[in-house]
Amino acid sequence: MLTNGKSRLEIGDWVRGKSGDGELLHGYIESVDSLQDIVKVHVVACDNKETVGKTIRLPRKWLEKLPAPAMDREGYILSLIDLALETRDKQWFLELFETLTVLQTHTRESEAGRRRNSAPNDRLRVSGILE
Repeated sequence: MLTNGKSRLEIGDWVRGKSGDGELLHGYIESVDSLQDIVKVHVVACDNKETVGKTIRLPRKWLEKLPAPAMDREGYILSLIDLALETRDKQWFLELFETLTVLQTHTRESEAGRRRNSAPNDRLRVSGILE
């Protein structure tokens, strides 16, 4: 685990930074070498398209840890599923798909509950007048 002055960098953290050639990049940490202050980053987006999909070694001071996103939005999870497919990470894909399924189920249940609760009251039946 390394710190870059602001936050600790750990395996799996999402980071952004610049390569040695000044290219902006975005990726996640695959490994951390505490002795040399070097981080291996799997690049998922970069100014240099040839770098995308590769793992590169960078000094930790060139990287900034990105905040962990909330996993409650369907669109965000769908984007991560696309990324898991692109990187051929089957385990991550399955985890994300399960999260998406749970989220969609809860959303449908919430909407069904709101519809039931918003139905107009039939006061005549409830009062026993029309039975």
